[in-house]
Amino acid sequence: MRFMLDPTVSREELVEYCREMARQGYAPASGGNASIKLQEGVWITAGGSVLKNLSLNELILVDEDGKRLKGNGSPSKEVLLHLAVYKANPKVKAVFHFHPPYTIAACALIEEGDDPIPVFVPTYLMRVRGVKLLPYYHPGSIELSQKIASLALDYQVILLRNHGLVSSGETIIKAAQAIEETEGNARIFLLAGSSGRAIAEKYCRELKKKYWLNQ
Repeated sequence: MRFMLDPTVSREELVEYCREMARQGYAPASGGNASIKLQEGVWITAGGSVLKNLSLNELILVDEDGKRLKGNGSPSKEVLLHLAVYKANPKVKAVFHFHPPYTIAACALIEEGDDPIPVFVPTYLMRVRGVKLLPYYHPGSIELSQKIASLALDYQVILLRNHGLVSSGETIIKAAQAIEETEGNARIFLLAGSSGRAIAEKYCRELKKKYWLNQ
């Protein structure tokens, strides 16, 4: 597979977004990983990288099988997960796998399946195209990457119980915004509690029809 050139993503932008989002608490300590797809292959954060302090020399270039082509160190242990998304959805150019705390907490309270977190703000549906919650899988496992591969074409955000989430997009900003919207909605869900009134399903369907139709 030959990766197509896309000027809308760059290594510099990936580093910038990783730093900012980690500082917002989405990827504490050395947790989380991110990647972009360029003509030469996939650039992914190195294993053990502290994303809030990420530098360009902590990005590893890998081929479609995860073999290291450039860079020092080893790619993230979740490299197969990232490659699974790119192979399943050719439009994707950026993938984030982070551990946002409110999202993880919300996922501990809800059932697995499609659109599992009640929708409290319309922008969540406007900017996030498809959400699914999976049961727990070990980080870095082949089983997790295989499951992600079967879903990445239809779901922009895949929630991982007791683990985190995977977000993808045609640009870095789209993948990042999906995380911010998911975490924001999850926070409101937790603050509202069981008596909170979410947006009615009728209006959720209308929002999906309006904003997802041409995506």
